[in-house]
Amino acid sequence: MPHASGEYDSVYGKISTDWTSSSGSFSLKVTIPANTSATVFLPAIANSHLTDGGSPVEPRQENGFYVVQVGSGSYDFNVK
Repeated sequence: MPHASGEYDSVYGKISTDWTSSSGSFSLKVTIPANTSATVFLPAIANSHLTDGGSPVEPRQENGFYVVQVGSGSYDFNVK
């Protein structure tokens, strides 16, 4: 599946995701409502780097995934 998106109206507000996958890259836009946090899992593609809005991110790696803890806000992750 090359693309998917979804929204969920939680008790704290709307959580939304929109991701796209292509050969050798993955992008995820996610919005986390105020006063909440999330654990985001992204595929750890071989020889790739993770950025958020173009800035490098130092994630932990776990079982073939990049794992990032985030607070409320909007994020634009890219694995390339």
